Amino acid sequence: MFTAALTVSGLPTGAIGLFSPNPVIFNPADNSTNSTLTITTTAGIIVGGSTIFTVTATNPPNGGVTGTGTLLVDTTPPTITCPPDKELQCGASTAPANTGTATATDNCIGTIAISFTDAATAANCTGQAGIDRTWKATDVAGNIATCVQHITFVDTSPPVPTAGTIAACYPTRAAAEAAAIAATTATDNCPGALSTTASTVGDCSAVITVTVADGCGNSAAVTYHTRICDVVAPAPQLFSPVRGNNTFQVSVATVCGHTYFLEFKDALTDGTWTPILPGTAGDDTVKTLVDTSATGSERFYRVRVE
Repeated sequence: MFTAALTVSGLPTGAIGLFSPNPVIFNPADNSTNSTLTITTTAGIIVGGSTIFTVTATNPPNGGVTGTGTLLVDTTPPTITCPPDKELQCGASTAPANTGTATATDNCIGTIAISFTDAATAANCTGQAGIDRTWKATDVAGNIATCVQHITFVDTSPPVPTAGTIAACYPTRAAAEAAAIAATTATDNCPGALSTTASTVGDCSAVITVTVADGCGNSAAVTYHTRICDVVAPAPQLFSPVRGNNTFQVSVATVCGHTYFLEFKDALTDGTWTPILPGTAGDDTVKTLVDTSATGSERFYRVRVE
């Protein structure tokens, strides 16, 4: 029996010759040694599919023998299947172990090589660029097939704000809110810019809410407690003075952040005004200030504000 291992040359670019069977077995009674036969083809003649060929063993010393085989020429690319598109939270791994790997099949035998390259895409609300991952399958003949997997980032986690310290009193809401915003720091799991806003409820016992939001609409808030009060005390407004038995009382419109003192003189010629302690804290309401020590026939009063 004679066997011939076959090789091929002159195939079209990107094609590979796969012989079936290989080696070709010749059955005539011939005890010659094995030979290697080369099939030479012309580029462009064999373009795909299979071609039946006849080989002749001319190497044996006692004459040639013939046999037939099939030359398989592969110009068909593999069939590649991309992993599904993937949405990731910011910070998640983009490795194929987390996002999936392409698979491929081929019409011919042989190992298919799988590889990928990444290209950045425009960032979305997260501020993080996406990935267009191009997967490539290459068969043993060098035929290539590709597909693209789209990897994007999503953000469902709110920022984490941290409250700082602000003063006990501010002249305006705008000043208090600006101070609260400046005192607030925040972190987020995505790299996009954060926006910070503030709103205030109340004045004497003002509550400022600072809200930090990311580009995807997630938000979280911290609160501050302060007072909104005039730096310069306005002149007090007095109402309904009443003189009773050893008492005197007067109503005064108070302003948050200031303290009101009822003071008296028994005679206008006295050098100083005597305060009736303690003072009364203003809270933007009308307060009644009372003197229970008015024992003389007359007494002069004033309201001093700090």
